[in-house]
Amino acid sequence: MKIASWNVRGLRRKEKKRAVKRLIRTGNFDMLLIQETKIKEANPKLPRWLWGNANFNCEFDNSDGNSGGLLSCWREGFFTMEAKFVSSNFILLVGSILNKSFRCRIGNVYAPNVDSDGQHLWDELTSVLVNSKVPWALGGDFSVVREAEEKIGLTFNQVAIDQFSDFIEGLGLIDLPMSEGNLLGVITESCPLFAVWIDF
Repeated sequence: MKIASWNVRGLRRKEKKRAVKRLIRTGNFDMLLIQETKIKEANPKLPRWLWGNANFNCEFDNSDGNSGGLLSCWREGFFTMEAKFVSSNFILLVGSILNKSFRCRIGNVYAPNVDSDGQHLWDELTSVLVNSKVPWALGGDFSVVREAEEKIGLTFNQVAIDQFSDFIEGLGLIDLPMSEGNLLGVITESCPLFAVWIDF
């Protein structure tokens, strides 16, 4: 099982679309979580062009002007969706990973760059996830780091760090460090299946 999470910082230019298409083709991913598409109105032809065939499913959240925008795509036969929760900062899919007969939630998150908005997002996600009996995983760009050495182009704001840490610890999550400081995967201890995040 291979899941990739990538903040593309805009998916309107041809060069960026080609880079995503190349990643999908060479990575052989089962699911791709894309943040910051900066696409105001989803074009249903775009995911098909990116994926290279019609054997996939996807969910969009349009950008707010030139900010945000989410796209979650997954291969047919990997995941079947039962329900979804969509806000301006996340897409949360509820369903089953078919080859494991494993019911779960998978979230694609793009946190606002404004520190004061972060707490609102953590509260919103907590309200959706806190009473869930279904294992879940979050991937995306959380726009905050927990350690100074993870900082890549981000301001080190202790209040935002504390709020993010409270969110992670309050839900009993594990922070998986990734190759980029502003990208990370978050998994539940009871769900080692999700320890295969691949980030860029």
